[in-house]
Amino acid sequence: MALGVANDNARIVARVVMISALVIAPCLAILAIPRSARATTTYAAQTGQPCAACHTQPDGGPGLTDFGKAFQANGYKLPG
Repeated sequence: MALGVANDNARIVARVVMISALVIAPCLAILAIPRSARATTTYAAQTGQPCAACHTQPDGGPGLTDFGKAFQANGYKLPG
């Protein structure tokens, strides 16, 4: 009788693990999908520079100019 209960418990645990994996895996996959970054006007207001000073696209797209890379490397602070 004890062996039958152990097998039943093992099946239940296996089902719970399988169902958990089927729920968690898609959620993790969705979180892993890269999303495009969006610039905000915060740094433009902080520095007094237009977005195009740091970004290769005037609207603040993902590419950075040399100045933008230096600004990022300096902890988002103007040198000086």
